[in-house]
Amino acid sequence: MQYLKNFRLAVSFCCLMLCVLCLSGQHGLRTAQAAEASLQLDLSAVVHGFAKAPGLPDGDLFLLPKPLSLSLNRPADGTTAFAVNAASFGAEAQTMGALANVPARGFSATQPGATVRALTCAESIWDGNLILSASDGTAGDVVRVYVQNGDGTGVQELLRFTREADGFRLSSIHPQLKLFVDNRFAMGPDTKQGTLIPFVDEAGPRGKRTGLLTFSFPMDFDSPLHGCFQLGIEITRALGAGTTSVVVTDIVVNRNRVAGDENNPGTGLLGQLTGGYPSGLPCAVECPADEGCKTICFRSAEYYYLVYCAHPSDIPYGTVLIGGVNFNRPVAARSMPPATALRVLKPQVPIQYLNREFVAAQLNLLNAGGEASHNVQEALKSPLSCYGVEFEPFQLSNGFIVNTATRLGDVFAQTRQLIPLNRPEDMQALARLFDLLNGNNNTGACN
Repeated sequence: MQYLKNFRLAVSFCCLMLCVLCLSGQHGLRTAQAAEASLQLDLSAVVHGFAKAPGLPDGDLFLLPKPLSLSLNRPADGTTAFAVNAASFGAEAQTMGALANVPARGFSATQPGATVRALTCAESIWDGNLILSASDGTAGDVVRVYVQNGDGTGVQELLRFTREADGFRLSSIHPQLKLFVDNRFAMGPDTKQGTLIPFVDEAGPRGKRTGLLTFSFPMDFDSPLHGCFQLGIEITRALGAGTTSVVVTDIVVNRNRVAGDENNPGTGLLGQLTGGYPSGLPCAVECPADEGCKTICFRSAEYYYLVYCAHPSDIPYGTVLIGGVNFNRPVAARSMPPATALRVLKPQVPIQYLNREFVAAQLNLLNAGGEASHNVQEALKSPLSCYGVEFEPFQLSNGFIVNTATRLGDVFAQTRQLIPLNRPEDMQALARLFDLLNGNNNTGACN
């Protein structure tokens, strides 16, 4: 009997250990999955101090003890984060314009056709300092810098760079922003839209790099860039094999003066001044959430045509854009032109195919409450991958790359922008994508 008791205890112990191992394995798997789902970089944050001197009219710069977190949620395969040094970027950061003893960090995107987005928590920004690099095979890659409100609304594009043979072209710049190349003090002539920013040196395994790029925010209180924003950096890879990287050497932020700040220790990074620096946070803590999926119901063009025939009053109120109709201005969704567009069962020309699928897609937005509704706004910010669609990334004639990480709202915006241009290749590509989203079920079931 004692032997049986001991045997049962041994069996119970083994089962318990197996359960513990199983749970540990599941925990490890969840941890690994969480690590794969996001990357985080600690960016160096610096602030202007109180004491001023000739050549330092805004005060010296001091490294804040708490860095800014830059989060890459659900990065594409091959996305990496790195600290800048000779092995990772060809040289130490200080030789490229970074501040002495201030760590510089960056991230790279390699997957062809992928879009990688990184966001900080809400901040009040003074200046930012970047370096861009790219390897062979990255012609057409785009780097975009933008700000947005803490809830993801109010996106304002600051800078857009397009990779060319000898560097990055400044494709666009916010009208109230200034960009300086190898000029950290942001004084003198700034860089204008359309300028090619050349590569100046090797970047080790990451190809070639530009000089230091300093973007300077306006100090006007009535500027749309004055306030608390999440700072975003986005790399969109073209379809070639290669690597594009963005390095952030530091972000100059604004802080409020609080009691005792004049006693903050340390010397300035530029002029070794003392006298303290402000430390009070001017912004509420609003950090980017993990990009979840907010979707709407997509129904087919066939379904909506049957509704027009049998129950036209079930068509939602609102307007839709139809290429070539009403001078490319929206028309009422309940009028006959949308029904005519949807009736084309075997489109013979690209505009017919696009109209058929795009009208159905717009009706799906209206059925979900229209673009002014909260749930549709959230859906428009979600990536196409949320709908389970699979397709090869493609490039539109204006250079925009569409992939499964592209936001639904960007697809609608690009379609509206390109319809008046009447380019068959764009129409075919966008029509195929909307066909995937809408499906071909005529029963009204969500695709």
